[in-house]
Amino acid sequence: MKPSFVITSTLLLSVAVGMMGCGSGGPSLHPVSGKITGAKGSLEGVLVVLNPLDSKGFSATGEVGVDGTFKVNSNNDRAGAAIGKYKVTLALGANAMKKAMEGMAASGAKLQSGSGAGGAMQTLPGVGAVGAVTGPPKIEKPFPEEYSSPTTSPKDFEVKAGKNVLDIAL
Repeated sequence: MKPSFVITSTLLLSVAVGMMGCGSGGPSLHPVSGKITGAKGSLEGVLVVLNPLDSKGFSATGEVGVDGTFKVNSNNDRAGAAIGKYKVTLALGANAMKKAMEGMAASGAKLQSGSGAGGAMQTLPGVGAVGAVTGPPKIEKPFPEEYSSPTTSPKDFEVKAGKNVLDIAL
């Protein structure tokens, strides 16, 4: 065999093996969508999180829209979740957290007369009249607290091959 043939063959084999690693990778994913009903407020921006019961699995997350519906995505923003059993939890996503904080400021803020030159001082929950922090403000979640942790969530879900519907009645 000629050395150039061996080098060319080795390069082609390396490129072919390297290309096998490209692509989406990971387990096949199956669509998961649903709707949350019975909330005490707007669920827009809340995250639905599928926490795998199998330690080898990975979580999947979907953000709830204004109408209460969601679609779940897995790693690298791929649509769907892997086949398996999950514990469903809910969390305040960035958008829901922002709305909750704005709502707190709007409803909990009040002006009190300050000391000194007749100025006014704004107070918020968790902040004392003189501005001393009394603790972090408690953010009101639009869903029951039990849904915040996989250990307390009452909702189990199994992803199967094909389309999956995950409806949650609070």
